[in-house]
Amino acid sequence: MIDHEFRIITPEVKRLLRNRTKSESVLLQKIPLNFVSNKDFTLVYKNYFKKNKKINELCYRGLPLNRKESYFIQEEQLEETLNLILDLSDRKIKKKRIIQLPNPENITVQKFENFISKQKKFYGFELIPSWHKKNILDKKYLNFLSLVTEMNLPLSLEVDYIFRNSLDKTSNFFNIIKKFPNIRYWLPHLGCGVFLHWDKITKVCKHKPCLLTSTKNFKQWLRILNLKNYKNIPVKFATDHPFNDNASHEIYKNWFKLR
Repeated sequence: MIDHEFRIITPEVKRLLRNRTKSESVLLQKIPLNFVSNKDFTLVYKNYFKKNKKINELCYRGLPLNRKESYFIQEEQLEETLNLILDLSDRKIKKKRIIQLPNPENITVQKFENFISKQKKFYGFELIPSWHKKNILDKKYLNFLSLVTEMNLPLSLEVDYIFRNSLDKTSNFFNIIKKFPNIRYWLPHLGCGVFLHWDKITKVCKHKPCLLTSTKNFKQWLRILNLKNYKNIPVKFATDHPFNDNASHEIYKNWFKLR
């Protein structure tokens, strides 16, 4: 069983939290300081593997960082940190790395291409524009999205609920798929309900997007996802552990009721 959205809190992220680094204001808002303590860091991961026993593979990634140096440091620390977590949890797990698309204000697409050309095998990308204080339609993302299209790897793209006027709002998603219909989209938090407009999405996208179950409200969506009209929508198991108010085990239990 694969968890398609698993987060690694690297030493660099811990350092940014301890230092209250101003460029990472979203990080500071999202992650409580107790995550930097070694005790809590160990427990949140050990409990995950203890409770979710069928997990044997992880699509792991870090967090969207803005500071250029920190972005590269975090990406280089990911696998080593995951190996430490697995050692502490006494688990053998297949690992698939997902790379963050960087803040285009600070890192050019040329530098990014040079960086990924030197990396070991990886399986996709992630972009959460609001952490960069941008939206997906920003022109500075265009070259990065063209690169994703060329590489034919999945892009995990954050989309917010239709009733929220946030930087990740749903209307931005509908606009970007018209510009980049060939990307293989993964949509965390079940795409925040965009599947209710599935016919509009599938008319545009060459590949059906996959919904990731990484929302603490997953149970509330189950009844709709099991209706005839939505039964064939691609859904992948994902927890966004250790976030989602640590709801990983609830998502895990409810997953077996979905299909």
